[in-house]
Amino acid sequence: MIELHAALDYNSASALLLPEIIVNTPRILLVEDDENVAFVTRETLAGSGAYLVERAASLAAARQLLRTQRFDLILMDYNLPDGTGLQLVQELGADVPVVMVTGRGDERVATETLMAGAVDYVVKAGDYLARELPEKIDRALQQWQLKRAVARAESRYRSIFDEASDGILVCDTNGVVLEANQHACRWLQLERPALVGRRMQDLEQPGNPLLRTEVAGRLERTGEAVYEAVFTRADGTCFPVEVSVQRVVHPEQSLLQYFVRDTTQRKQAEEQQLARQREVSALSQLTAAINRSLELPEVLEAALDELLGALQVDCGAIYIEADQALHLSAAHGFSAEFRDSAARYPQAAGAVSTAEALPPQLREWLAAEHVQAALAAPLAAPSGLVGVLLLGDRRRKTFSADESNFVRVTSDRIAGAIENARLLQRLQASVEATRTAQAQLMQAARLSAIGQMAAGVAHQISNPLTTVIADSQLLLRAVDPDHPAHASALAIQHAGWRAQRVVQRLLNYSRPGEEVMRPTRVAGTVGDALDLVRSYLQRSGVQLDLQLDAELTPVMAIESQLEEIWINLLMNARDALVDTQAPRVTVAARGTPDGRAVEVEISDNGPGISIADQAAIFEPFYTTKADRGGTGLGLSVCQTIAQRHGGYITVQSTEGAGAVFITHLPFAPA
Repeated sequence: MIELHAALDYNSASALLLPEIIVNTPRILLVEDDENVAFVTRETLAGSGAYLVERAASLAAARQLLRTQRFDLILMDYNLPDGTGLQLVQELGADVPVVMVTGRGDERVATETLMAGAVDYVVKAGDYLARELPEKIDRALQQWQLKRAVARAESRYRSIFDEASDGILVCDTNGVVLEANQHACRWLQLERPALVGRRMQDLEQPGNPLLRTEVAGRLERTGEAVYEAVFTRADGTCFPVEVSVQRVVHPEQSLLQYFVRDTTQRKQAEEQQLARQREVSALSQLTAAINRSLELPEVLEAALDELLGALQVDCGAIYIEADQALHLSAAHGFSAEFRDSAARYPQAAGAVSTAEALPPQLREWLAAEHVQAALAAPLAAPSGLVGVLLLGDRRRKTFSADESNFVRVTSDRIAGAIENARLLQRLQASVEATRTAQAQLMQAARLSAIGQMAAGVAHQISNPLTTVIADSQLLLRAVDPDHPAHASALAIQHAGWRAQRVVQRLLNYSRPGEEVMRPTRVAGTVGDALDLVRSYLQRSGVQLDLQLDAELTPVMAIESQLEEIWINLLMNARDALVDTQAPRVTVAARGTPDGRAVEVEISDNGPGISIADQAAIFEPFYTTKADRGGTGLGLSVCQTIAQRHGGYITVQSTEGAGAVFITHLPFAPA
């Protein structure tokens, strides 16, 4: 027998197409009921030694032999005692090649034979045993072995096709699927028969029409194209793919072969990488943003903007601690109703050890906002809890562990920035108090300088301090406690907080001191003030006119502060008289007509004050003597002192006719 094997030689491409020929002696089953015909046929075929022939006289005998032995070909008589040979041909199917031998030579029998599955037929006529039968047996065996080789090759092709790591789709030039491998079917959740016949554009999500046109153009020009798309599964879910399509030119039909690679994992890895890059960038930008300003509202707005952008979430809020309560201080992406109902965090600041467990009331407010995922983190500084950071998203269900860690890192920086902003607020309040409070009235020049210096120091060192403290905290988390760098990072952090405490001490020093009011004779304080400035007035040629009632009822006051008022008003009068002929200053102290207060009037005969200047003359830092070193603090300080004593100062002036400053102070209770 000549047996054909499609031997696979991995070193030769042609071996995939050329069969390997192995020579064996074919075994033939002769199914013939006529003893004489069977004898002659066997002698003819087996006599030359070319074939091994086994005989069965009936269909039943043939079936028995076929159950126990293997044959390379069956010679089947058409008419048998227990049926026709067609019956056995139909039973065998394509397992063994059958050549039908019949005494009938009509076309009907030939058609029936071939349709039943026989590979050929021979009519018992003439010298068919010597010539026709051997030729047809050899041809049938060769055709059968070629068919088996083709089937094996197709099986190998199907195995390679199905086991390819990519999804493979073979389409006609209109994009209609003709064939698909297992990966493509599994990805799309479709059986092969259901996938065949669909169009590629129905499998892809609608995309950019310009891209589709560009891909078609590249196929036309080069015969291949690569592009990215999104495929839709049978259940409606989608997944990203990279598609490589090639035009395959076949003599019968041109085809398009699509190699589809699921890029879900790659996209996820890319997205994770982008997320890390966004977080690093956001951390840098967050640090820069909160360092650009130490104004608390600006710090909070900048922090929220950067965080929402980095995490790609759609809403967030920051609560700030004040008086053991947490108040909503900044919010993005929430409705006005949420801002109203959630204006105060539903948990006392002292009870917030961790913000991850959201209070039930807050969960209800977030649910009303359709927030699916929420994450909160306490904003803790060394001084204690300064606030709570709240983030939410209406699209996702949870925040990842990496995102939670990122929020914890950024919350430390935000807490430090809030602490610094509060420090600046306290510093600014202290500077303002220094400019206007009692201690500044006593030592206005010195304390004003201290306050201004403190403000300058804070602005110069607060931004570097924020970066130093925040980066040292990151370094402490990144370095193992046993590493030598850990101790250095800890030292840096302690040094940063020490520097911040120095600024705080400077603020404390510049705040007003505590002094006690007592019954005070106004005339005595005016005299004490004149003792200090009289020489200045005299050297300037100023004539001093005193009209003091020494018996006036005392007022409740701090003597040194009243003296500060009189000194400032007298020195201002002297300055206004520089270019005046016969300069004169009058100081009068008398009771008011209602008998409840004293009025101290200091007037001059100088050029007077314009109406515009009168409107702003008591405002801090407003001065008409900038060219002569005026600070604009004197009258503001005087008014503040008068008000703290329950009184006030007024001005009356007409340009060219001098100015009058009247200080009203209530009498001390009897």
